[in-house]
Amino acid sequence: MTELYVFRGTFGNAEMVTDDKSGKKLPPHPFGKWIFSRTIIVSIETRLIGGVDCRQVLANVAKDGYHHWPELESGSPSRGND
Repeated sequence: MTELYVFRGTFGNAEMVTDDKSGKKLPPHPFGKWIFSRTIIVSIETRLIGGVDCRQVLANVAKDGYHHWPELESGSPSRGND
């Protein structure tokens, strides 16, 4: 299990996920700034809304320091009910 931190942009619907609660690993927001939203706990088997693959999320966070969700409606980093 891995604790990740979700940040929402001050403008738009984009969200970023990182393993750094300070948000320092996130790239600059193009129109505003990133604001901490919530903490999520994931593992490779975690099912996220929108069919987001946790393996890819964890790989991106390990490689780049963050994972980007462009739109809330198409895969918000929230746990599914399945």
